[in-house]
Amino acid sequence: MTRRELVTTYAPPYRALVRAAIEATPILVRLAHRPAIVLERIARGGGATGWYHCPDAAALEHVVARLSPGSVVSFYFNERIGMFRDAPALRERVAEVLARAGECVVAATTDERYVLAAEFACHVSELNEQLALHPVPPWFAGPFPARDNDGADAITLTLPDADGVVRPHPH
Repeated sequence: MTRRELVTTYAPPYRALVRAAIEATPILVRLAHRPAIVLERIARGGGATGWYHCPDAAALEHVVARLSPGSVVSFYFNERIGMFRDAPALRERVAEVLARAGECVVAATTDERYVLAAEFACHVSELNEQLALHPVPPWFAGPFPARDNDGADAITLTLPDADGVVRPHPH
């Protein structure tokens, strides 16, 4: 099942639960100063993820509308997943990450606002496919990020289920 098949836009009552969970963290304070890459690990999704570019608090509302109940959501405010507007710089970053980690997340903007199409490259040549599908910058690249939660460069939280209860799920 693809991410697109899993995506549902959730109703305002659930969005209010997500918004309250986010407001209990320093995410809004951090978004006032820095953009974030958001990684959603979908509960019971068999490894499915959602990727978003959240440049500010206004964009957060669009991201919140797409987040799934029970997901683990990480906001990364540092350059671990960097933004690139220049293909040669992107290629250099992908080669650097591949040399160090063996795999690199490469993401591009889509027609859906703030949603990123993310793929994993194991060789620089695979970047050409991603660029052919998404030729217009910006692009994003970096190692697959951990569930860090230092309160500054990364903030991770588990979203409540639709009934408002936070439960452990496989992600």
